[in-house]
Amino acid sequence: MPTRNARRVYAGQTHDARVSERRRAFVEAGLGIIGAQGYRAATVRAVCAEAGLTDRYFYESFEGTEALLRAVYSEISARLHAAIDKAVGKAPSSLEAQLDAALVAFLDTIRDPRAARILFAEVLGVSSAVTALYLKTTAEFAEQLLDAVKLHVPEFEKHPEDRRVLGLALIGAMTFAASAWALSGYTRPATHVVRNCRRILIGTVRQFAEEASAAPGRNATKKPRG
Repeated sequence: MPTRNARRVYAGQTHDARVSERRRAFVEAGLGIIGAQGYRAATVRAVCAEAGLTDRYFYESFEGTEALLRAVYSEISARLHAAIDKAVGKAPSSLEAQLDAALVAFLDTIRDPRAARILFAEVLGVSSAVTALYLKTTAEFAEQLLDAVKLHVPEFEKHPEDRRVLGLALIGAMTFAASAWALSGYTRPATHVVRNCRRILIGTVRQFAEEASAAPGRNATKKPRG
């Protein structure tokens, strides 16, 4: 049941809608400041000035600037997840096309240097809570990456622990390549990054499939000792 505040309407908006709108303004202000100047520059005063709101409203949604950083990071990550899902959903069904779609969507998102800086630099070493969020989000991206190839490499489903570690290794390689591209000023063509990341991905998953398929046969031919 809606609370009294949620039901209260002012200027055509409920209380909850106004809170949500103000929170959105602070997240966008945080994206602008953190992405351009760094997390340490995102003081409550600076964020409020950028959003055009008072600190009273800031603390309505966030307990401090670290909470804002987590919200901004989560927002960019959600946009990236959605962009990859959309691109992969529209791509042809071949493994190469699916991976290319995911990689292009990834690079397109981080063409915004603010997003790149926050994803790859500003969340590192802030606190244990931010690190935990970073690790959780990275694992989710690894799963999203492997979801794009699992129809082509069904062996992944039979080896969940290998799938998890391999996914993290692959997303780490993709992240480093993309971050180097972005943080160095996008000097190399994006097609070079996509092409070489695709080589790593396809080579790795196909080797995994070959090894997984061959393992039972090799084990079956071994003679018992004694």
